[in-house]
Amino acid sequence: MRERSAVHVRLTRAAATRARPQRGRGGVLALLAAGLLLAAPGARAADAVTGAELRRAPLHVSIDGRRLTLTASLWRDSMPPSQREGRPLQAVLAVGANDGKPFPAGVRVTRAWIVVGDAIWEAPALEEQDATDPAYRDARGTPRNRPGSPVFRVVLRDGPGWDPGTRADVVVRVTDAGGRSALLRVPRQMIVLAQ
Repeated sequence: MRERSAVHVRLTRAAATRARPQRGRGGVLALLAAGLLLAAPGARAADAVTGAELRRAPLHVSIDGRRLTLTASLWRDSMPPSQREGRPLQAVLAVGANDGKPFPAGVRVTRAWIVVGDAIWEAPALEEQDATDPAYRDARGTPRNRPGSPVFRVVLRDGPGWDPGTRADVVVRVTDAGGRSALLRVPRQMIVLAQ
């Protein structure tokens, strides 16, 4: 199981109001945790990431000699219409190599954040999902990216209730088999309303 850590971010009252988190399994807690400093004053966990670092993350990284980029689809579902505010934010994120060859073996997406203004949401869970065969599961029945796939894809669920039309920066941490990691960002992705 992935170990959680604090993200050192000051979440202003205005940003928290704009975020309007929904009642979801972890969306509210993840958004609140992003605004809290869980370490002693002045201390910083080794894998903590600041808001400034997320905003400065590069648009591409090279791992094992391969240039990787991130794409993202963000949406809120208004169905069923009986739900007053719709469902929480969901996203599909895909990291791919620009050469179109199979995704580098041993490289994984290990964390993901969505940034809107001063508000930062770290996904509490990343669900792998193969791009060409979304139903693919490993021998243990866990959803996985199929070996040899050209992209590494993850699904995020139960995010904040940001309004459709809002633009967000999406950031992931990619980690290779040796434990080396890098941040990767795709800016100004629009949250759409799925009906």
